[in-house]
Amino acid sequence: MATTQSAAVPTTHTAPGTQRLAWVLRTVILASGVYQTFFGETDIGILTLICLAGIVAPAVVTRGLVNFFPIEVEIILFVMVIIQFVLGEARDMYTTIPYYDKFVHASIPGMLGLIGFMVAYSMVVAGRLIAPTVAIAFLIVLMSLGAAAVEEIVEYTSDVILYPRIPGWHHFQGNAQEDPHTDTMNDLVADLLGATAGALLGIWLIDREKRRGSARLPEMATELQTMWGRGSLPPTGPDSASTR
Repeated sequence: MATTQSAAVPTTHTAPGTQRLAWVLRTVILASGVYQTFFGETDIGILTLICLAGIVAPAVVTRGLVNFFPIEVEIILFVMVIIQFVLGEARDMYTTIPYYDKFVHASIPGMLGLIGFMVAYSMVVAGRLIAPTVAIAFLIVLMSLGAAAVEEIVEYTSDVILYPRIPGWHHFQGNAQEDPHTDTMNDLVADLLGATAGALLGIWLIDREKRRGSARLPEMATELQTMWGRGSLPPTGPDSASTR
């Protein structure tokens, strides 16, 4: 079992602007969650605040499965919460902007793909993963698409089981422009395009930082390896005994 940590590894090479951006996003999400909880849609507000807590205090919310998130991963997760709950739900952009859901379906798998490639890079650095870059990107796209497919299954199940039985329950599939079947298939196409773009962006960003000799890149790789808590796989290789 991996040794747990109580706090994140110090990010000594993180740009000050990155930290400021993270605090701005935290503030926006907190303000939206509190406002919606007391003055708007309470369920959306509570979900927003739960997501915020899960990002800033993952060790508490996950009960030690994840100790912390590197600042770059935090920012990506904050953006996901903002486009889904703050803009999509609280600001009602799902209704007021045609095809906003397609933007979300492309963006979230894209950001998952980017995080996935960052984690994969940290595994390569640690010697836990040996595979061609193309193969890694392909697997990340498939996993991101799989996560999106699970979301579609949840939406379908909700529409079939909960929507007819609970007054006022939200109907997920279909919109003003598309019937449910077309909506679902176009969502999956957007998911695929977004996941592919995210994986490619991850390849490009890491390659760029390596060529620049970034001091933050190896630091981030270390954080991605040590952010996991209980239940993570033990280290492998000849030096594994010395890490216990």
